[in-house]
Formats: sequence, C-alpha cells, structure tokens
Amino acid sequence: MPEHEYPSSRPILSFENWLQLALSGEGTKVEDAVLMGSADPEVRPAYAEYVLWTWENPAEILLARFDLERIAEFLRPGDQIYMDPGLPRSLRNRAWLALGNVFHRIFEPNVGNYLSHRNESAPACKALHEVCYMWWDVSYYYPGSSAAEEDDHRAFLALCSRCLQSPSAAVQESALHGLGHAVSGTKWIEPPVHKMIDAYLSSGKVGRKELVGYARRARRGSVL
Repeated sequence: MPEHEYPSSRPILSFENWLQLALSGEGTKVEDAVLMGSADPEVRPAYAEYVLWTWENPAEILLARFDLERIAEFLRPGDQIYMDPGLPRSLRNRAWLALGNVFHRIFEPNVGNYLSHRNESAPACKALHEVCYMWWDVSYYYPGSSAAEEDDHRAFLALCSRCLQSPSAAVQESALHGLGHAVSGTKWIEPPVHKMIDAYLSSGKVGRKELVGYARRARRGSVL
C-alpha cells in the first residue's frame, strides 16, 4: 500500500496488522481496530487512511481475502471517515468517492435483487444485505446535521444518484432509503431529491416493480 498521506510520529499498527485485527471476527476487537486512534488527532488520520484504502480497493483487499460475514462485520461499525470533522477535508472527500466502491464492488455483486423493506434477505450473506440497507440509518450524515458541509451534501446526492443506476435492486433500495431520510431531515434538500426520484421512476431502470411504491414513499420522507 502507499505511504501514509498524513504521517504520524506516534507508533501505529502496520496496515497489514491493522487489517488482520479489524477483520479477525473477535467481537469488540473489530470496532477497536477500526476506531483505533480516533481520539488522538495525531494518529487518527493514519488509521482513517487504512479504512480508506479498503474502500478504494475492496476487491483486492477485502473480497479476495475474507468471507462475506467478516466483511459485513467490518463494515457494520461504519467507521464513517467521510463525516469526521477531525480529519482533513481532502481525506473526507476521498472517502465519499470511495464509498461508491463499497456499494458497487461489495454490495452490488452480493446482495442482488432482494428487498429489505419486504423482509427479504440475500442467501449469499444476510448480514451484508442488512448493512447495505441500513447504511443510511447508522450513517453520521444527514442534511440537518451541524457537521454536514456543502461538500457532504453534494457527495451524498451524487452517490445516491449513482446507486439508483445500479443493476442491483437492493442497492437501489438503499439509495432510496437514504434519500427518504434526507427528505424528512430538512426541507432544503427536497427539490434535488424529488428531481432525482422522479428521474429514477421515469428511467425504466427500476430494479423491481415493488420499488416504485417504495420510491414514492421515499419522496415523501416516509421510510423506516
């Protein structure tokens, strides 16, 4: 892997040691490894960059080496570096872009067309399916948050727009879920969300017919 963009004079785990610990499946060690150094402004960027590397290269680093259950557990804590105000804006912007890889290279090929709002679950990995659907429930991003900046709003909408074009109905559903919460969070975001959902409904690319009703509910902010 490349050298840290944000080197620290404090001792930190190597990327390989961190990765093995983060995906060890040993309960709280997973969260400890993902969040290690989060309270220390000198080492936090280095560990955040480790997370970023896994998002930027998910096929090579995660899918090629770990099973889906462990990957789901790794992603579940949601080390949401894109919303960490203690990190450089440049790293946060990279994380927003890399999050698209999580949806399109990890979720998309493994969650298929199963819909969580209908209590369906992908046979390949139920846990991964749940993480995909619930991402925006546990995300630190929401439009009304005082921590959300203009770059975050633009990146969120761009990511959802891309996910609505996914061939996976479950990835489309996750985007609609996030957009539904965004609408209920603040009024200013309603126009771009409404426009995006209307374009989705008229695109002919709705993954499953059941998503038509779900999209209309998301437009009103009526998602769970």
